[in-house]
Amino acid sequence: MPGGCNSQSAKNYKRGSIRGSVCPHGQNGHRDASDSSLAIPLAAKGSVASAAPRLSRCALDEGNIVILPNLRVPKRHQPVLVATAHMSSDQWGRVSAVLTESSLRTTPILDALEAQVPELDDRETLLDVFTALEASAQAYDWSPDDVAETISADTSLDLSPADRETLRTRLSEGLRSQAVNTASRALAVVTSYDRMFTTARVLTDIRPVFPDDARAKPIACTVSHTLRIDYFREGDPESVYITMDNSDLKVLGKAITRAEDKVRSLTDLLDAIEVPIYDPWGAE
Repeated sequence: MPGGCNSQSAKNYKRGSIRGSVCPHGQNGHRDASDSSLAIPLAAKGSVASAAPRLSRCALDEGNIVILPNLRVPKRHQPVLVATAHMSSDQWGRVSAVLTESSLRTTPILDALEAQVPELDDRETLLDVFTALEASAQAYDWSPDDVAETISADTSLDLSPADRETLRTRLSEGLRSQAVNTASRALAVVTSYDRMFTTARVLTDIRPVFPDDARAKPIACTVSHTLRIDYFREGDPESVYITMDNSDLKVLGKAITRAEDKVRSLTDLLDAIEVPIYDPWGAE
């Protein structure tokens, strides 16, 4: 959605499900100023850059409505915004209460939404969109009201004037909520790296060893592995392939186990001082 004032869609499916993020500048904050528009990519891991350059707001004051240039609604996000405008007052009240009262961790927020608003099927996308919009507002120094005005006025949304006003009010309220504000700030910190891991796969090969006479049957075989790591760099998906043998797998496994032990130790320490650990992709 967000765009530079001078006038990435990096999309990744994490473990088969969409988990939130935003890419106001491209994954690492590098964007060509000639780009006419940018889209909010959900679940683009590594897409928020805290070191991204600040842009002036460049807002256009059209009467009482402040329009932010190049802030547009991608087609894939239109349904959840329309649904937000069409929620009953009771349903939105329950959504708003969760966003206001929930803790930092993403998973409990989703669990709370499921418990409080069980009829809401796209709760994860709703949380993604609100977090993405707030991260964009923070990155570009936009106010929640300006973002809400601009999104609700977008002509790609099939809404009546009354529904647009409802959406504006609800966006403004949601973007000011503690859960969305804190999660978007934490998301900017957790994704501020040059390369962000998305997924990995180990490919195993058997290679025959032939004697001098290549027409003879193999005299032995070797087993080797190729570790493929997929990641995002500056908003673009990339991969690296690393050859490994059986002993390398053990080394890697030990390193991962040690890292998991560190997480458990740090979790106990932080829980003792009531500081939550933020994981935007829901891992416990």
